[in-house]
Amino acid sequence: MTDNLSPENSRRKFVKNAASLASLAAIAGLASNPLSADAHTNSPKDKKTKIAVVTGAARGMGRSICLALAKEGMTIHGIDILDKVSNVVEYKPSTPADILETQKLVEAAGQKFTYSKADIRDLAALNKVAAELKAKYGHVDVLVADAGVQAFSSIVDSTPEHWNTIIGTNVIGTANTMIAFLPLIIPQKMGKVVILASTQGMRGMWNGAAYAASKWGLVGLAKSVAIEMGPHHINVNVVVPGLVNTEMTHNLKRWQVAMGPGYENAQVTEAQVSEVLSKKDALGLPWVEADDIAPAVVFLTSDAANKITGAVYDVAAGTSTVYTS
Repeated sequence: MTDNLSPENSRRKFVKNAASLASLAAIAGLASNPLSADAHTNSPKDKKTKIAVVTGAARGMGRSICLALAKEGMTIHGIDILDKVSNVVEYKPSTPADILETQKLVEAAGQKFTYSKADIRDLAALNKVAAELKAKYGHVDVLVADAGVQAFSSIVDSTPEHWNTIIGTNVIGTANTMIAFLPLIIPQKMGKVVILASTQGMRGMWNGAAYAASKWGLVGLAKSVAIEMGPHHINVNVVVPGLVNTEMTHNLKRWQVAMGPGYENAQVTEAQVSEVLSKKDALGLPWVEADDIAPAVVFLTSDAANKITGAVYDVAAGTSTVYTS
């Protein structure tokens, strides 16, 4: 294989072209009925500093999204649990040190960053954060729902705790996020909401029924809320990442699931899983990086996406070519 066709160079070309591809999608007319034809015209509101709320902000995609939005001139408020979510979640939880690193990066980019320690399953906690932001800023312009968890179990071995953790965080927690913060966006008569789903929610997943169901549910949730928010000129869209190189997916348990049946207890190595996964995606990449996801979020929170709502954007290195749905 030549250098020009290496997985790394393919990934770089993929990232460089992400914004261009998204712009072409807008030109192609991916508008949806809830938004009127004359909505989102330029106004003085467009010139003010936008306030963005990002859940799951401490690390991974959330951190990359915070930094990318900051580079667009937005003030960022991050939300993260910064603690263990549940006994069924086996990877390391985010920590206060993680979100302080996000703060450091955003401030180094020249923008303000504040944060709250909150569990998105707790609507009262989110309402408290929303009240604090209303008192401080008076409004929110952008909401990115990135917080989520992943755990695996066969259907017959799954427990109520397993389902309650995954559905409670990924679906109900995302709904809670919109319940709490949409009232700060609606009076603006414009705004952007982006929900992070997963390719695992677009197809079946071995030992991942709860996770797949939760991420599939997010697509339906987003499309439904997009209809409700259309009259308020608020866009609600979904970004679907492929397997992302973060703490959630770059661990032994996730690698075992990626390898498939027969590997439940195997000591799978990174090299093994990389070889297998590289053959599954059109671009020949085992996974994408958190920074690869952020450009799609930036686009969907920009004026260029004013006529796009209820849409689903994949950033999956070609996994979407083999969806069953």
